[in-house]
Amino acid sequence: MIWVANMFSKASRARRTTPPIKIALCILLGHGVGLRVVHAEDPATFKLNEQWFTPADDIIGTSPGNARETKTGSPKDDDSCFWCRKSRAEGWHLDLGFRWNQPKLGETRELLDRRLDGPLSLDWMHGFERPYTPLDRKTDWGFASAYLGFGREVNDWLIWNVSAGFSAGKDTNHDRVFLSTLDVDFKYRFFFIGTNVEVYPWKIPRVEPGMSFAQRVRASRPYILTGFETGYVHADGEGVYRVLWLPAYRDQAHIRDLVGSYLIGLGWDFPLSERFSLNVSGDYKFHFHRPDEYNGWNLITGLRYKF
Repeated sequence: MIWVANMFSKASRARRTTPPIKIALCILLGHGVGLRVVHAEDPATFKLNEQWFTPADDIIGTSPGNARETKTGSPKDDDSCFWCRKSRAEGWHLDLGFRWNQPKLGETRELLDRRLDGPLSLDWMHGFERPYTPLDRKTDWGFASAYLGFGREVNDWLIWNVSAGFSAGKDTNHDRVFLSTLDVDFKYRFFFIGTNVEVYPWKIPRVEPGMSFAQRVRASRPYILTGFETGYVHADGEGVYRVLWLPAYRDQAHIRDLVGSYLIGLGWDFPLSERFSLNVSGDYKFHFHRPDEYNGWNLITGLRYKF
């Protein structure tokens, strides 16, 4: 209470030398006093018990040291703290996009060369065209997957994501020469789920209302991408060579693989608005199982919605 009396005494002395100050006692606490100080005329800040305040500041605490300091300012956020969550982080987001895979398919190449030699060797007139195989699909960027994911900003430099996706395809080849036919079919399905982090060396891009397209392009930022992924490959292949509708040669192959991989890559974040952004990235996957078959590049494009 001595502190309160001193405060009133200083306020009364200030009243004789400066424009009137209205002081109201708001909240009396067990260990301190709550005051609201309003300057009636001059909007400038003033000093009270070694603390600077604006006219509308609330002073609540057990001592002047507990009051909220406005002119001298509170400590700034420590930008050097990489892992600390920032209050200005945008929070959760959703991702929807596509990716195109370019696996090595080294074992598939050897398998097709070996097993297609049988039926094609029977075509001594060379009337059949070579079947469209997974190697041709890879050349045509046909291994495409759709994915859906979510994630959250950890701070101004880091975003973590979780995503899951699916792809499926079928290649059917049917060729006839006189009384002989060649049927070669391939079917595949691929499911995956993974997690990754995006590291922004120059911070996550931010946009403000009213920014032009050129300003948004200049606000875009690169990022480093790394993470882990697991998936399941379900593939079947069958080739049948028939003469007079009777099978002269038949071959089948079945693949059931549970795969896991580590990825690293680079991307670019293009902000479209305050809520939407376009992410384009490329990465290379290192597989733990059958690397000569599944290692390869990926091109990813996704639309991100921020809550």
